Amino acid sequence: MEVVRFILRESRRTVALAASCSVIAGLGTVGLVAAINLLAKDAADPRIGIVFAVVCVLSLSTTLAAQVLVRRLASSALLELRANLCRRILDTPLRRVEAIGPARLLATLTGDVDDIALATGALPLMVANLSMILGCLLYLGWLSAKLLGLYVLMAGIGVVCVQRILRHALSMIATARSEKATLYRHFTALTGGLKELILHRPRRQDFEGDLRQTAERVRSLFVRGETMQVAAYSVGQMMLLTAIAGVLIGGREMGIAGQDLRSYAIAIIYMMGPLGALISSLPAMTKANVALRSIRQLALADAQPGDSPVASAPPAWQHLRLTNVSYKYGTDTQHGFEIGPVDLTLVPGRVLFIVGGNGSGKSTLAKVLVGLYPPSGGSIEVDGSVVTHANLEWYKTYFSAVFADTYVFDRLYGVRGAATAERAAEMLAQLRLAEKVSLEGDKYSTTDLSQGERKRLALLTAYLEDRAVYVFDEWAADQDPEFRSLFYTRLVPALKARGKGVVVISHDDRYFSSADQIVKMEEGRPVAPAAQVEAPAGGALPLENWRTLGGSAS
Repeated sequence: MEVVRFILRESRRTVALAASCSVIAGLGTVGLVAAINLLAKDAADPRIGIVFAVVCVLSLSTTLAAQVLVRRLASSALLELRANLCRRILDTPLRRVEAIGPARLLATLTGDVDDIALATGALPLMVANLSMILGCLLYLGWLSAKLLGLYVLMAGIGVVCVQRILRHALSMIATARSEKATLYRHFTALTGGLKELILHRPRRQDFEGDLRQTAERVRSLFVRGETMQVAAYSVGQMMLLTAIAGVLIGGREMGIAGQDLRSYAIAIIYMMGPLGALISSLPAMTKANVALRSIRQLALADAQPGDSPVASAPPAWQHLRLTNVSYKYGTDTQHGFEIGPVDLTLVPGRVLFIVGGNGSGKSTLAKVLVGLYPPSGGSIEVDGSVVTHANLEWYKTYFSAVFADTYVFDRLYGVRGAATAERAAEMLAQLRLAEKVSLEGDKYSTTDLSQGERKRLALLTAYLEDRAVYVFDEWAADQDPEFRSLFYTRLVPALKARGKGVVVISHDDRYFSSADQIVKMEEGRPVAPAAQVEAPAGGALPLENWRTLGGSAS
């Protein structure tokens, strides 16, 4: 089974230790059965009683150790699986993650990981059950090789029947898993489009119907799959009972003594417990196989080592140049959207505006610029150093960005420095957020804000990062006129005065005079050479109190 190989690869030592304890416990339990049979034949022999007591203690202690190890293994596997998947998602190219979608990722991080963790905990117990079964078979062979052959033949027929039923169950569960990702998409739509659904009753009713239909499909597939698993278990139990009857009848025909047949029957009946448990654990392994297959189909990047060095801060720079840069979505040459070729040069202390209509490629160009999308063609270089996959992390340290759909974390991840709290408090007041948000250590008291306020908080975080180049994607679109003016006439000039490169994606032609350079995009391409625009006299307003936004302006 694929899941067994995966578990052994990820947790070999713990699985081996838990399995060893389980094997000893299983063989010890088989020894108890043999001792009970011996006691039934000769209860007066004290040596049998001593053996029975020793085997009892050994079986109890190893069973307890195996159970503890199994629980630790399952909890550790759950932690490691989620951490590894999160790391792989973060190491996967953004465009691939966007294509997968949040719903499918959420289904993987919850349901798939839980299924694999459940199988991880079940594996040592399966080993224990297998060891008990093998021990019982050896004992049965010692009692009568002929009866063992008869029993194995009849039990083998049952195993084949169970395997066929489980194969159909696996198909059902795999289909249900695929539909479950669709259900997660509905959940995402429910939380994201709550206002629109509440406002529009017919839309809400249609959505509820669609959600219920998908949920019913998932329920039906899972129920059918689990019903087949129960059927497999029942068929297995019936075949085992039939095998017992066959052994007893066959034994009488072979002339085996009644006492030996009773011992044989006791051993077989005892073996039904481990066999039933083994059959019951197969659904968990089946689900884990489906989960592993689903994770593999995501085509996530391999996780990079957790102790890989952090890219050092970039040195002072003179220019950042895009030469003949292009980027294409997908592989369809006729219908795939493409930007470029684009030639741009950024220098410290200069402001670049990227303008154009919706769908013209502005945001895509910004993602290529900051290193989130790798160029399909052309090159990016900083002071003569060409950006490649090998130095991409170093290149990204040049940028702070606030995107149109920016996410605001409730902690200042990656921001260090003793003056951070003081500067953040000043900026919260100046951005008129102090009455709603405070910084407690490195954590914001709340991010439950309006869209415009969240963008202001994102801007604050970007200023605290104090990087070489700032990219703002339609930052002012969600602001009222006062903050829109503040952004263009004070914040952007403050960054420029500090020698930062500034890239602003904007529709606000009223403030185009704040730019030193304007690039207009249409259908993914610059429509004309970049226009050089000089700021009007007095356009860069005095910094006054805004010096605190990024430190000294000198």
